[in-house]
Amino acid sequence: MYRTHLTPCFRGLSRSWIFLFVAVSMVTWGGVAASAAAVDPATATIDKLVGDGLRKAGQSPNAMASDEVFVRRLYLDVIGRIPTAQEARSFLADPAADKRTRLIDVLLASEGYVSHWFNYWADILRIKSDGNGDGQAGAGTAYAAWVKQQLRENVPYNTFVHSMITAEGYVWDSGAVGYYMRDAGMPLDNMANTTQIFLGSRVACAQCHNHPFDDYKQRDFYEMAAYTVGVDTRVSSRQIIAEATGKKKLSKREASRLVAPGVSEVLDDLLEPLSYGIRHDAAKEQALPMDFRGDPKNPSPRDGKPGEVVKPQPVFSREKIKTGKGILDNYAGWMVSPENPTFTTLIVNRLWKSAFGIGLIEPVDDIKKVDLDKHRNDASKLASNPALMAFLTQHMKTVGYDMKKFLRVVYNSQAYQREATTEEVLNLETYAFPGPVVRRKTAEQLWDSLVAMVIPYSDDRKSAGSYDAGLAAMRTRAEELQEKLRAGNGRELLSYATDRAKVETEFNEKQRPWREKLAAARTANDTASAEAAQAQIATLEAGRVEARKAVETAHQEAAAKNDAASPFSKPAPAMMMDKTAMKKEAPIVSQADQQKWAGYDGSWIRAAELPSPAPSGHFLRDFGQSERDIIQAASNESSVTQALLMLNSRLFDQLIAKDTELGKILIGVTTADEKRDLLFLTMLSRLPNEREQSIVAAQIKADGQATALRKVTWALLNTREYTFIQ
Repeated sequence: MYRTHLTPCFRGLSRSWIFLFVAVSMVTWGGVAASAAAVDPATATIDKLVGDGLRKAGQSPNAMASDEVFVRRLYLDVIGRIPTAQEARSFLADPAADKRTRLIDVLLASEGYVSHWFNYWADILRIKSDGNGDGQAGAGTAYAAWVKQQLRENVPYNTFVHSMITAEGYVWDSGAVGYYMRDAGMPLDNMANTTQIFLGSRVACAQCHNHPFDDYKQRDFYEMAAYTVGVDTRVSSRQIIAEATGKKKLSKREASRLVAPGVSEVLDDLLEPLSYGIRHDAAKEQALPMDFRGDPKNPSPRDGKPGEVVKPQPVFSREKIKTGKGILDNYAGWMVSPENPTFTTLIVNRLWKSAFGIGLIEPVDDIKKVDLDKHRNDASKLASNPALMAFLTQHMKTVGYDMKKFLRVVYNSQAYQREATTEEVLNLETYAFPGPVVRRKTAEQLWDSLVAMVIPYSDDRKSAGSYDAGLAAMRTRAEELQEKLRAGNGRELLSYATDRAKVETEFNEKQRPWREKLAAARTANDTASAEAAQAQIATLEAGRVEARKAVETAHQEAAAKNDAASPFSKPAPAMMMDKTAMKKEAPIVSQADQQKWAGYDGSWIRAAELPSPAPSGHFLRDFGQSERDIIQAASNESSVTQALLMLNSRLFDQLIAKDTELGKILIGVTTADEKRDLLFLTMLSRLPNEREQSIVAAQIKADGQATALRKVTWALLNTREYTFIQ
């Protein structure tokens, strides 16, 4: 199933290049019977239920995929890259009947699985390396590392979700707090995202009014929000001011009236380490918004009034559910419960779609309450094959939400191992799964496949950046601040911030006339005056630093005299650590690992190890990687821009440089035929057929071996067979 494909631009290319590209592109994809292996009872049930669905729909199953097609598909679906020539050759040469099953097990247990499925969850969870975009790089990176570790340890899906929903503390204790910090300051948006990600219910519309296309009322949304209203992702200056002045609660305006100008800003900077975590106030209550109207057409006493406090209620039930000691435990326990009507069905549908390209329910995360009500909360009834969905849902529960065990059963099925459907599926509800559908590789699969053709051991190479030292520094600072807050109830912090604010105000005033002179000099293009003004500003800035240190030292000495706890360790800038420190910190890398990739550019690293998302202009972004702002917003639609990048950019020259894995094939000492076979195995996971062999031979005769094989490589890279998963 593909709506568009990479369309080459032939302008400026030689006729021989065009001929080679077209000839290779037109090769027919074939298939032979798959090797037999012992069949798991669950896998046999899947195939029976798929077969029942096919017969009911009047459709026939596709033929079994060849080993060449299967090995390539499996590598892409499980570890997110194409197999190397050696990996493909090893599998194709294996005569064992159970080689497909064994390969499935090997790939599921590999580090490549972690990389690929991190990309999958990063798109769903909207993971950003810089947190929620406010510069909290430590939080975002810790969150990403935590998700990878969950995948590495194969933590059950229900436990994975429960950990995020109940997370408290700081990022150095558990990266799971990154789930709430991703939506810091936006608790209602977090609730809307949570229901869509884990329950498949799009309730966001009910935040402002009754849902126009479903049976969710505005009150329903706020009753769900009452579960997490106490989750606090911010430590603000006004909290400290309130504590220090004996107030219970202060608005931002009230707090500003109680302190001198600039004090709040100093406090917010000082408290930054305490913003790298979340805490939960179980006593906090959720109120209906002041513009709440209820249902004007069908007024009910249950609607409520603006400002009315609501109690937590789950969206699919009118009864309060208790499954733990606290409100977050209740909320998470209800969500991940096997009895929840959509939680298990949704993850089953997501994993099924990852294997087949189409879900049993589409869209995967838009299960409507009105439809559930019709089927008494049985979500399997909403699937295109209800019996299959019911079995898969029960099997997920049976394996204890072990995603690897579930995927293993799916990948071993004949349904998955059949040839792909190449026709566009116009009606998703009537697709009975005669096989997977052809789909374009994701941006991450395309990139990771390129990386595997450039460096050896691509699954093992990790990012050169390290956040461990940065997190340790933040932890020390936060613990010191917490000690101070416990000992002095915030009074000393407020006193320090007041003195620091005086310093900032004093030096801002001293610098102001010089900044004005600098601006005027630049406007007049007066270089000498501009340099003189800059020198004065720099001198004053140095004085500011010394004045800051003096204030900090004075407060340290006062704390020591009074035998009081201090938030400051040694005389140092009181502001948060330099945010570039984590980027500068080098990881501890073994000598063996250094040798593995000696001489290779640091940019050739798998997508999961790059910033999330990649910087604008990176290959990943050009090929549809999500900006991580919206749930599953990545695109695998092809474009002319992508085609031109593949055809005409410097990318090709980088791929075939002499030190790359691909380049080594071209300059190796093997024969032309062996090089040709290695190129096909590397890029298409198969050997060339007779027609392709004759095309390559003719090209070598016309251009010579070196030029011809370079053209062959370029042509293969730009074929649909390379770009799509068949």
